[in-house]
Amino acid sequence: MSEDQSQEKARTSEYVIRFEVPAGFVDEFGPPFATVVKASLPLAAFVLHKGGGIRVTVDGEDVTEDLLP
Repeated sequence: MSEDQSQEKARTSEYVIRFEVPAGFVDEFGPPFATVVKASLPLAAFVLHKGGGIRVTVDGEDVTEDLLP
């Protein structure tokens, strides 16, 4: 990583909302989770416009492209 990249990384903040869903509730959780993701699209667009990044994961697997246009 270059010095410029290191400095830029140091000037960013990461905000995380983490849901740990019991196994028996996973199927029921999908639709409400999709609603939360869709509701956050204006915020995601703003962050991306400002040069930030968005990542959505499920069980450690990146599903950002599946959920965000």
